[in-house]
Amino acid sequence: MPPETAAASREDLCSLSNYASCVTTSLDLDWTLDFEKCSLFGSLSASCKVLVAGTPTVDFDSVNLDVSSIKLNGKEVLSEVVIAAPNKILGTKISVPIPSELRKEGDTFSVLFTYKTSPEASAIQWLSKEATADKQFPYVFTQCQAIHARSLLPCQDTPGVKTPYTASVKAPAWCTVLMSAVAPSPREQADIVAGVFRFRQNIPTPAYLIALAGGKLEPRVISQRVSIWSEPSVVDKAAFDFSQTEDFLAAAEAITCPYMWGRYDVLCLPPSFPYGGVENPCLTFATPTLLTGDKSLADVIAHEIAHSWTGNLVTNATWSHFWLNEGWTMWLQRKIEERVKGGVDHLKISAQSGWHHLREDVKHMTETGHENFTSLVCPLNGGDPDDAFSSVPYEKGFNLLYKLECIVGKKEFEGFAKKYITNFAQKTVTSADFKNFFLSSFVESSSTTAAVKEQLAKLDWNELFFGIGMPTGDAPDFSNSLSTASEALGQKWIALAKKNELPPPPPASSCCVDELSGFDDTWATSQKIAFLDSLATYVEESNTPLTLPMLEALDRRYALTACPNSEIKHR
Repeated sequence: MPPETAAASREDLCSLSNYASCVTTSLDLDWTLDFEKCSLFGSLSASCKVLVAGTPTVDFDSVNLDVSSIKLNGKEVLSEVVIAAPNKILGTKISVPIPSELRKEGDTFSVLFTYKTSPEASAIQWLSKEATADKQFPYVFTQCQAIHARSLLPCQDTPGVKTPYTASVKAPAWCTVLMSAVAPSPREQADIVAGVFRFRQNIPTPAYLIALAGGKLEPRVISQRVSIWSEPSVVDKAAFDFSQTEDFLAAAEAITCPYMWGRYDVLCLPPSFPYGGVENPCLTFATPTLLTGDKSLADVIAHEIAHSWTGNLVTNATWSHFWLNEGWTMWLQRKIEERVKGGVDHLKISAQSGWHHLREDVKHMTETGHENFTSLVCPLNGGDPDDAFSSVPYEKGFNLLYKLECIVGKKEFEGFAKKYITNFAQKTVTSADFKNFFLSSFVESSSTTAAVKEQLAKLDWNELFFGIGMPTGDAPDFSNSLSTASEALGQKWIALAKKNELPPPPPASSCCVDELSGFDDTWATSQKIAFLDSLATYVEESNTPLTLPMLEALDRRYALTACPNSEIKHR
């Protein structure tokens, strides 16, 4: 596929559905949670619309769904449905025939599936009570990104299809159910049968953002639109560490536009939750490894909040354009940090760490023969998007946006970001859409200087979108005052390592300092990461590992083993 075509392509090779010919326009879910059988059962009603006249079927993605009935406009059609042979990566296509009288462009109809999920459904994690924090009740949560929604419900499982949805979920009496949607108000809840939870998501949402969690949960109110949820023994800790959530939301609104999703709740999941954070609309999922007792890892919440605009509101049309979700979200996250923490140095030290992470991932993928996954517009070609996951869409995407900001000016680019989000709200975008909108906003603008237009004219968009490896040209200048002390301290340890000398014992009193003092409570987590990253860079570039005695000296000096911060412990 030529670069220009690939940059504009909306063909999602990771979906078996025919969404370009007949598309789902809304979903209604009616589910029951069966913790004993590790299965979710019930029904899905999908409203559909014919886009191309004469389309014979509406095709859905699925994986290991036990379908007992399919009705079209109330008529049973299961015997007429064609279920294709399974694809090892993409699952099974379910083709529902469209009656000849409903095949005109614009015709609408509904398809009702009655089904149950498999205990092995990749989108659903059923936890025994022993795998929870309180170990009293079992737990369930879903994770549909990137192409796992098809194991939760029959759907057109592509980010190119966004629909509103409603849901009704029945659960045991002890269980609270939450979803990536808004629950009725307490007054509206009065008529709801006990044990049945109802939700409505009015903003069009792709299938990968349909999310559910159920367990013994309690909320703590942070603001009128924010609550923190978790198990009883964890919820107060989570509420403390995530107490800046409303501040992050307000900062994001100031940069973009008013928050459109109604609620912004955070669910802190059990210890076995294997992700950092997931940006489900109205309900961010967060790992308990963020709970440090000092709010130092709350930046992850800022990242998930940013997705409310970049990813959830404006969505990549296919997974090949994933950088339009994550690159923009890194940009917005760092703008939030700049405002909440007080200064551009916070943006730059975070970006500096991101550049380090990008360099590591590019090196690894190149060495393992996956250098094609280091291009910004990723050539998936029907493969599993999870296989291509790395920091590339995040950090290479951010660095493209930062490069453009440096060319046109900070104020001007921030104005463009607000215009971009407003223009593409509730829509999907390709890399070509972004490029064309950016160029029309600056190259075709009379307010853009001739010097800026000249720089923009020199941009090689094919290289920016499809070049493999690290971004070409000079490395960005992320120098900042916060990392100066970190790097200086790192150089002192590196000097000792080069001479194969161990440092002197630390001062007897904590109020005393020597040349290796630092890495204390006055340092932000980002500064501590910058220090440890400088040591890692030395080891990588010199191919000289730090000795065990040196590592033990580091631990004695800075109490690394005792540190509760997971980012520090990881390094």
